[in-house]
Amino acid sequence: MQKKSKVSEKAEINLLLSKAQKGDDQAFSELLSMYEPLLLSMAAKYLIEYDAREDREDLIQELRVAFFSAVRGYEAEKSEVEFGFFAKICMRNALVSRIRSKKGHGVEILSIDEVSELRSSDEPDTYLLELESEDEVRRLIDENLSEYEKRVWILYLEGKTPKAIGDLLSRDAKSISNALSRIRAKLRAAVGEKNT
Repeated sequence: MQKKSKVSEKAEINLLLSKAQKGDDQAFSELLSMYEPLLLSMAAKYLIEYDAREDREDLIQELRVAFFSAVRGYEAEKSEVEFGFFAKICMRNALVSRIRSKKGHGVEILSIDEVSELRSSDEPDTYLLELESEDEVRRLIDENLSEYEKRVWILYLEGKTPKAIGDLLSRDAKSISNALSRIRAKLRAAVGEKNT
């Protein structure tokens, strides 16, 4: 069976989004099914990195609510990012809010050193995904990355490996790894300027 083209997959997602936004429960269920692997991997990573005592089903339910909010809030005709990236931001923000809430109630999730490490991570997407506004994320990326780098970065944030990105963009994996290093350096610099 042939894989769907990127264009037809995007059109299918946009059609399902349109239906789900109008209250079609079946369309929402199909979208959730498509993005469930992302949701479950984010939940697993949270449980491993932050709080293994957490109730897994409660966490998954909270991420489903964030996904539902992403479906309701996504505007395909206005957005410059694909829905998968937007949904990932919304779910990551829900996890960040959960961490902040627990810390506010005296539950120590991360030590001060770990928080500092999180902020100065070699993965600036950690900071980017905490930003409250999609417009701010878009502005930071638009002002600092070339068109090619934007495509590479978005595919990377969608969970694709350098090899998979290279296959999509007709480049070798080493070229993509080099581009990701440049992108991280640019975004680290941009995030550093924003925090000063």
